[in-house]
Amino acid sequence: MGRLQNRACRRLAESLIASEVSLAAAWPFVNARPESSQAFFGFAQAERLEKEGTVNKTDLAALRALLNLEAGIWPRSGEWLTAESPQALGSDEDPRGSSAAQYAAWLLEVRRGTWSFPENDIFLRRLPQDKFGSLARSLLAELCLLSRQLTVAQQGVEKLSLSPYLWLQGEPEELPNRWRLLLSLQLETEQKQPALKTLSLAQNFVLQHHLGADLTAELKALAGFLHTGGNDFPQEDELVLPTEGGCSETQLRLKLATLGQQSLSDEADGQMWAVVERAAGRYRQIGGDALFDWLLRRVAWCLQKGDIQGAYELCEQLQERQLACLFAYLPRIYFLQAGLLLLNEQTAGLSDAYHALRFGSMASEEQELRVLEQSRGGEVQIMTGEITQSGEPYFWLEWLRVCQNLGRRQGNPGEEAVFSFPPPPPSSFNAEKALLSSLEIYSRTFLPAVSGEGK
Repeated sequence: MGRLQNRACRRLAESLIASEVSLAAAWPFVNARPESSQAFFGFAQAERLEKEGTVNKTDLAALRALLNLEAGIWPRSGEWLTAESPQALGSDEDPRGSSAAQYAAWLLEVRRGTWSFPENDIFLRRLPQDKFGSLARSLLAELCLLSRQLTVAQQGVEKLSLSPYLWLQGEPEELPNRWRLLLSLQLETEQKQPALKTLSLAQNFVLQHHLGADLTAELKALAGFLHTGGNDFPQEDELVLPTEGGCSETQLRLKLATLGQQSLSDEADGQMWAVVERAAGRYRQIGGDALFDWLLRRVAWCLQKGDIQGAYELCEQLQERQLACLFAYLPRIYFLQAGLLLLNEQTAGLSDAYHALRFGSMASEEQELRVLEQSRGGEVQIMTGEITQSGEPYFWLEWLRVCQNLGRRQGNPGEEAVFSFPPPPPSSFNAEKALLSSLEIYSRTFLPAVSGEGK
């Protein structure tokens, strides 16, 4: 952390009350944070714990490693916990340390593209239901969303939708965010009936516990939306954000999940940028995922209008905010921009992405590091081999190849060639599917036709 952040953490540490200063209360991911401070609250707790000398150095080092990850400061190779850490941390009396470490280890697997939904329920049983309620289930739902892999999400939603009453256990004020994660997962995988069941249970719980008019209205609106369209899965046409009280990261993720495979116009851009300025600095990983999802849909809409420059500028504007929650998404945003440039036969984006990916941070997936390669002459190019994820072509490799082929067509309009536009990998999330669908619309609308294809 920088000097200003260190000073802020020290001041915050001095203001903590005794009940807030314990190792159990400091673990990230498994403890609710005050919305105004988020991860820095954990740093402040660690500061106090070190000053008071109540925690051994091993646990303190592990705590800080996990807090860094929660704050979006991804470790480099060799700067991470050992494989035994999840089992060694914590105690039988309070299992939050080992659960936090296990979640963090899985989060890194998600970024490497190697995570799959756990076959056993040890993680679910590690956090006792009577004390922590639906926390473990919500963490697994979050990992499924962060994977952005439909096959993984489908495995998870099937298991997490069982025993829906378990999602009513825990501190009442923490439950709405957990419901939104489950509902986002159910909508992303088009599980309409489980989503309606989750909503019904949530609505009844809110009424019984008087959790507020805003939450009641939010759930009622979502239920009304899901009941439309008969047996078909409905899709919202536009992004409708809360007009008062801000927009939490789970609210934003759920709002985007209602869009299905729709692209997004610029109609809600003013509201969205206001949300980014006001709240996104406190967003965690799931907030970064929501912002990335929004960006893909906005770029998709720009493609349909032939506005490549506007699409590229949206990527730039989001990156300029330097949000920690987006750090793990930067490689894919670089690929997104490189593809947009390739549509105009500009290859500079490939070189920029290649060098940006060579920082050695664990925020980069193994697949991302293989997408681009450097020739003996120093030229950066798209790899010639294949990359698979969940047994399917890797989305961002396919994106760059299609964009390159379309750019070459635009640069050689008289050249006859058969071009077959590939379908999106079936395991892609809806926003990625919207992006490739819009790219096909762009190719048919704004590029010269070739043999084998009609406008």
